[in-house]
Amino acid sequence: MNQYLKELGKVRLVVYPDKCTGCGKCLKACAGSHGVARIGLKDSEKSGKPEPVACRQCKKPACARACTYELIERNRDTGAMTVDMENCQACHACVRACPFGSVFVHPDSDVALICDLCEGGPACVAACQYGALESRA
Repeated sequence: MNQYLKELGKVRLVVYPDKCTGCGKCLKACAGSHGVARIGLKDSEKSGKPEPVACRQCKKPACARACTYELIERNRDTGAMTVDMENCQACHACVRACPFGSVFVHPDSDVALICDLCEGGPACVAACQYGALESRA
């Protein structure tokens, strides 16, 4: 999925859309871990079936480049993109910049939310009984 993180030896989230049933257990697990889900489900444009949407941990993340406040950066320990949510100005430039629709908005505070891979052990992976999500180092 993302050769860059593989080369770094960091955890990455691999999505198998064909295995997703749209049950939402991944979203509940993510919300249970963070209070609000940092991943989503969307209907595939090709098949119309639901598929998980999570940060792809891009090598050159458009979301980070779009943040004029420089509040999105890569965690050196996990390799995951993180948002400084305390200082986020809720301008949503990062949301608009992500070509994959993987930056979400907190429903109450309106700040940006990005999958942080649960610091190396994604809760969504453990919750998905269908194998639609996998964590790889």
